[in-house]
Amino acid sequence: PENAFVADFIGESNIFNGIMTGNLKTRFCGGEFECVDDVPEGTHITAVVRPEDVQIVKAEQGTIQGIVTSVVFQGMHYEIVVKSGKNEIIIYSVNQSIVDEKVGIRIEPEGIHIMIAEDYTNSFIVDINSDYRLEYNDHVLEASLTKLIKGSKRLEDGTIIDASGEKIHFERAKIEASIQPQDIKMTDDVEEGLIQGYISNLIYQGSHYLYVIHTELGHDFAVYDKYLWNMDDHVGLIMPIKKMKFTLKRLK
Repeated sequence: PENAFVADFIGESNIFNGIMTGNLKTRFCGGEFECVDDVPEGTHITAVVRPEDVQIVKAEQGTIQGIVTSVVFQGMHYEIVVKSGKNEIIIYSVNQSIVDEKVGIRIEPEGIHIMIAEDYTNSFIVDINSDYRLEYNDHVLEASLTKLIKGSKRLEDGTIIDASGEKIHFERAKIEASIQPQDIKMTDDVEEGLIQGYISNLIYQGSHYLYVIHTELGHDFAVYDKYLWNMDDHVGLIMPIKKMKFTLKRLK
C-alpha cells in the first residue's frame, strides 16, 4: 500500500507505529519482527498487517502476547480481537479462540508491509483514569480532556458531559498524545522521567544524535540530543505536557 490511508481502505488493516531496529528488522506493538522491506535502521515507520496475516499461537511461542477480548463468527472465519499492551490486533482465523485466553501472536515477514513515516513525531496512547483525567505510566497529565470534545464540560464531581448534557462514556475512547523528538529530554535520574527505558539505537545526524529509547511499556521513543550517550544506558524521558498534542482517535 502507498500509505496508511490507502491500506485502511483496502480492508480492516492493523496499522501500527514502529521503528526499524536493524537489517530487515522492525519493532512495533511491543515486539521485534523480521520483515522484507529494506529500510534504514532508526527510521520511524508505519507497519500495516492484514488480519488474515496474523497467526494466533501458544502464548510462549508468540513474538508478543495478548489477551483475547472478542470472538465473532463472520460466516467464513472468526474475527478475533487481541489486546496486547496498549494495542488492539484484529485477526481473521478459521479457528475459534476463547475470550480472556492468553495467546501468542506471530507475523511472517511477508505479512508485514512497511511504509516510511513522514516524520519522527512520537505518538502514544494515554489512559483516562477513574477521575476522567489523562494518565500515562501512572502519572496524571495536567491536560484538558474537555478541549478534545467540542461543547463538553466537566462537572464538579469530575464527570464530563457533552453539549446536550449527556454523560460521556470513555470506556471505548482512544486518546493519542504526540511529541516531537527535540521536545524530549533524557536524564540519568530515571525517576525524574515520565517514563524510563534503555537506549536501543543511536544515529549521528550531523548536528545531533537520534536516539531510540525502548521503554518499559514496550513503546519506542525517538529523542534528539547533541550529547553522546551510550548504548543500553538506562534513562528517564522528561516530556513537558505543554509540548504534547492530544487527539481523540475514537469515541463510540
